[in-house]
Amino acid sequence: MYIVAIEGGLGNQMFQYALFISLKERYGDGLMKLDLSFINPFMHNGYELQRVFGIQQPLCTKWEVIRYSEYCSKNIAFGSLWTFVWAVRRKIFGRKKSMVYQADSTQYFPLCEKLDKNRNYYFKGVWANYRYFKECESAIRNIFIFPEISDEKNLKWKEMIEQTNSVSIHFRGGDYYKENFEIIGEKYYTKAVRLLKEQFEELCFFIFTDDPENAKKNIGTFDDCYYVDNNKGSSSYIDMQLMSLCKHNIMANSTFSFWGAYLNSNRNKVVIGPRSTVGKCSEPYWFEGMILL
Repeated sequence: MYIVAIEGGLGNQMFQYALFISLKERYGDGLMKLDLSFINPFMHNGYELQRVFGIQQPLCTKWEVIRYSEYCSKNIAFGSLWTFVWAVRRKIFGRKKSMVYQADSTQYFPLCEKLDKNRNYYFKGVWANYRYFKECESAIRNIFIFPEISDEKNLKWKEMIEQTNSVSIHFRGGDYYKENFEIIGEKYYTKAVRLLKEQFEELCFFIFTDDPENAKKNIGTFDDCYYVDNNKGSSSYIDMQLMSLCKHNIMANSTFSFWGAYLNSNRNKVVIGPRSTVGKCSEPYWFEGMILL
């Protein structure tokens, strides 16, 4: 049995599910389950994979979490107590053989390529590294298909994006200030915009952000620049969808930003991302072919 914990916002959930798919592709269907006990319905719009992409997979039981994991959500009865017990056990005996824990959200574990099919594993992490799923890109793209846009405002944005030499610019602020993560600033965005203008003519820029006030301080406004500010709450995912429709992408240091650029199907796209990492991550969010500044 392979169990993958799902938590965090949509970008994180997509990385975690991408790991799930890569394990399924490599080792066969077997007993593949998700653990949704860490989902906080009051943060990051709760569990979004089913609502946005229609994803449905078998879920593990709380007893399977207790048996194979070393971390237990407070949503499970006595969850904090179980986590404490496991922490003591870990100091004495080391990790459970079933536990695969990723402290660094971008770290790559070669272990995932040589798992024992006869053993049980519980995976907890973000798994925000392209190498986990680069061999199953077609499967990932066939799963992460957005619903049709139907509201008038976003249909107008979609039309503008498709009819222009469009570039998405993503700025991540908001909770990054609270978490004391590095905020990508004016120097990066200015350099990225200049780089694209040197390669293409008549570019049209669409700025997506969860923090318009600070975005304007770090990016500013210029000719052919539009702030997309209408998607909030449960409709926030449409920003990712619109980013994926742009011809080119300028990313932030954000998993949400990664997927907006990665799912862009333009074969001639230029994607620019920051070398800056988030928190204790050892690598930036990247994929093959993109430019890191």
